[in-house]
Amino acid sequence: MIRWPFQKYPWLLIFAFGLIVYSKALFNPFVWDDQELIVNNASIKTSSFISYAISGGNFNSGGLRILTGNYYKPLMSITYGINYRIWGLSSFGYHLFQIFLHLINTVLVFYLFKKLFRFSKYQASHNLALIGSLVFLVHPLGVEAVGYIAATQEVLYTFFTLSTLSLILFLDTRRVTHFWQILIFSSLIFLSLLSKESGLIVILLGLILCLLLARKTLLFFFFSSIAATVFYVWLRFHFLGFSLPWKGIFPMMNASLSQRLITLPKEFTYYLSNFFYPQNLAISQHWLVTELTFKDFYFPLILLIVFIALIFFLAVKLKSKVFVFFALWFFGSLLMVLNIIPLDMTVADRWFYFPMIGLLGMIISSSFWGPASWRGLQNRFWTSPSTPSSRPRGSGPRGQNDEKLKMLFTLVIISLLLLLSFRTYLRLFDWQSPFSLYSHDAKINPGAFDLENNLGTELFRQGKFEEAKIHFAKSLNLLPAWWVSANNLGAYYDNQGDLENAEKYYRLSIANGYYYLAYENLAFVLLRQGKIDEAITFAKNSLRLFPGNARLILAINLGKENKH
Repeated sequence: MIRWPFQKYPWLLIFAFGLIVYSKALFNPFVWDDQELIVNNASIKTSSFISYAISGGNFNSGGLRILTGNYYKPLMSITYGINYRIWGLSSFGYHLFQIFLHLINTVLVFYLFKKLFRFSKYQASHNLALIGSLVFLVHPLGVEAVGYIAATQEVLYTFFTLSTLSLILFLDTRRVTHFWQILIFSSLIFLSLLSKESGLIVILLGLILCLLLARKTLLFFFFSSIAATVFYVWLRFHFLGFSLPWKGIFPMMNASLSQRLITLPKEFTYYLSNFFYPQNLAISQHWLVTELTFKDFYFPLILLIVFIALIFFLAVKLKSKVFVFFALWFFGSLLMVLNIIPLDMTVADRWFYFPMIGLLGMIISSSFWGPASWRGLQNRFWTSPSTPSSRPRGSGPRGQNDEKLKMLFTLVIISLLLLLSFRTYLRLFDWQSPFSLYSHDAKINPGAFDLENNLGTELFRQGKFEEAKIHFAKSLNLLPAWWVSANNLGAYYDNQGDLENAEKYYRLSIANGYYYLAYENLAFVLLRQGKIDEAITFAKNSLRLFPGNARLILAINLGKENKH
């Protein structure tokens, strides 16, 4: 048996290894949506941050204590409020919280793997679980979920889902009163849903796990799921109404069902290829498959069909409930992010954080299928020291060969983990500043309108106004309906003293969407052009949309002073 470091206390290895790999992230600043969710979010800075989080969306609106948006993830905003009380606006603390939660998730993955592999009577389930959890810990596809503060919801709902599944297995073998089982399950399911809408997967996986391996808890989990879901649905629609989160201006949201379906195979290929070879990772991908070419459609479709056929083949051959469970885990959670219901991006590395656990579980639980000679070799390899053996350890040619194989396999696993860790560490350097992230990812992902705009913003802040203008214009050209790039192009002309063009683009931004900065900027541009009455009237009307907005109130007061 391989003797791993910290064999007796695997959580020590997970914590030590994880902290080393993600140490760079601790010193990375707030990036992108972190600004609106934390830095400029007045609601998390009040004593009533919990009520604001429960009663609204996620994004700050006009610097007020109002959270807008169609997504309902109140637990994420609550964690920001708690972290703000501890760390203020130091990004270190927010990163520390997120990394710590990732480490806890990895420990839960280890114990869940270990418990499930024991059901399949795999030799040395401890080692198998440890390898799988360490790959999850350091895989580069997890960087966006762990290193991007605005992606806290991913590690949150994963935590509550893993906790629920682990407790199903734990409580199934213990005598716990019906009331406490229902209370525990309904609380965890409810918290998973409050973390992210994808937390709904906990109900599907929990019911499957109960049916396959823990039938004693099935009835209690079923009623818990109903109670938690009803309460969550009431809460969401009570505060956000019937607005749909999949309505918006982003390309995927406006794509037809047929176009989303022909894009799906390439989305699947993106995740699978980057799992095995995580090379070109980039945030904010908005591409669509528009033509049925071999590269973009037929090859990914063939790969998807072959992969599904392989899973069915292994499910039949293995006859393993654990393999079936992990297959349903992988496909069930992945289908939620393949834009059958449109999302705001085509693919996102953070969305693969949870499905990756199912894929790892499938790979490990299928590794013992094959000819008898292969299974025998693996059983000899994984035999634990406590397993009786007629041959002294390492004696004879066969024992010596086994030791060499063990050493070779150990080196392969360690090399794999080190390579993944190195790639993860490199990816964290891309996140060390907004400019480094946007400039790096825009090269890999040139069609991202929001990356172009953000890169322009960073260049503007550096005083490189002409370069910034190029990126603002490119962003607006990629998505003419986006109000942010229109506002920023107006800011460029405003800075150059071309107030006429500045007014033009501010008005375009307002026509495209309710962006509070465009309203503020237009009010002041009108004042600077001497259009005092128009500025005052516009600012007063804008206050109906953004009540209490300090800059709009200032514009009104300045206008009144100028009139006198």
